[in-house]
Amino acid sequence: MAIKGKAKSKTAKAVTRGPKPAYVHVKRPLLARRGLWIAIAGVLGVLVVVGLWYGFAKERSQTRERGLEEARAAAIQAYGRQVEPIIGTVGEPVEPASWSSFTELTGALDQLEAGEGRTEKIADTATGAAGTASTAWQVFDQIEAVGLVRGRGLDQVFVLYVLGSEEKLLGSLKLYEQAGELVAMAANAPEGEERDLLVQRARAVVEVARSLFEDGFNDYVEASNLAGLFDAASSGNMATVPLPTGPTG
Repeated sequence: MAIKGKAKSKTAKAVTRGPKPAYVHVKRPLLARRGLWIAIAGVLGVLVVVGLWYGFAKERSQTRERGLEEARAAAIQAYGRQVEPIIGTVGEPVEPASWSSFTELTGALDQLEAGEGRTEKIADTATGAAGTASTAWQVFDQIEAVGLVRGRGLDQVFVLYVLGSEEKLLGSLKLYEQAGELVAMAANAPEGEERDLLVQRARAVVEVARSLFEDGFNDYVEASNLAGLFDAASSGNMATVPLPTGPTG
């Protein structure tokens, strides 16, 4: 009897292992990220620094501007206290921001040119205007505008307005003296070519003097405006101090 061999044991098939679990990084929400807040903090820090710098710079600028305006006001007020009494003897304010000068002299010249009025009265008016102008410019010549604006840290535009006003008003008053003398000479001259020539010269001088006076006063107004004191130069309430002169021209 045949002996059956042992049955071969069946070996279990090897099972392939699955892939090892990999670590999956879970992204944090944007607002939970530390780097974001660090970046935001950095930006905010820069903005704070810039804001503080701007604030300090603006404050310094405003402080300098206030100081400059105060210096302007002090200078133009000192100048105006000397100018206003003088120009108050030769004319009067014209609203809103102008000033008439030697209107009686101009009227006398108009009469003489038109052949109207008494020549004696015209000559007296012109002589009085010449005397007023002479005294006015001599007093005006004592104003030291340069000293009023020197060493105050004032801007160039303001300084030029003040100095220009002084120079033009002074020159105008000197010309008005000459114009008054010419009108008086013309009134006393016999009718004819001599009088006509004197009248023409007087007219030319009066026109230049009037224009120069207006420019000088406008410079004064502009300087006052820069100092924030426009009304002080155009209110028509300027105090006047009588000068020892003849009749106002």
